[in-house]
Amino acid sequence: MAGPVRVVLRRRFPFPVLYQASWYLLIAAVVDAALWGIFGPEPLRPAGRLNPLALLPRAAVVVAACGLVPFAVALFRRPRLAADHYALTVRPGIGRQLILPWASIAEIACRRPDSDEPGGDSFLLVRLVPTAADPLTDRPHWWDKAALRAARRQYPSAAAFDLAIRQRRFAGPPRAQLAWLAAFAPPHVVITRSFG
Repeated sequence: MAGPVRVVLRRRFPFPVLYQASWYLLIAAVVDAALWGIFGPEPLRPAGRLNPLALLPRAAVVVAACGLVPFAVALFRRPRLAADHYALTVRPGIGRQLILPWASIAEIACRRPDSDEPGGDSFLLVRLVPTAADPLTDRPHWWDKAALRAARRQYPSAAAFDLAIRQRRFAGPPRAQLAWLAAFAPPHVVITRSFG
């Protein structure tokens, strides 16, 4: 009997994004309220000339509203992780979606925090085959590597990898997520359950 043709990891509800957005809104509201309290009574055109201090509270509201845009984008462009027999499909953050053919992947690893590491995060790491640029393979760029930079700060051994995905964004335990993806990996891809 044949198995599934594709696996798509189910995403968790974006509580971290909502948490960060609520803190941002709280801080922006306090700053805007302080600016309105201090500079709100300023006349806009005293003696016929424009008063820049009167524009400061209005400008702060506009800047705060523009600052909400990344949070709104993060709510709708959530990370994605899927695999089929041809490729691993990854959207590590709010940026573009990468299609990584299994032929271009050398290793997939899972790095979980040890019990003595408080506040550690689990990462799924991908190491690509160091070959010449293949037009069919998406190569991760700086914007795609935000999670990898966080993994390198937390685990220096993650420097050997090319891409990282935060596993807390997806449902299921980290090892189960790795097992679901490993079921589609060809034999040449090294699957590392946990590395140090």
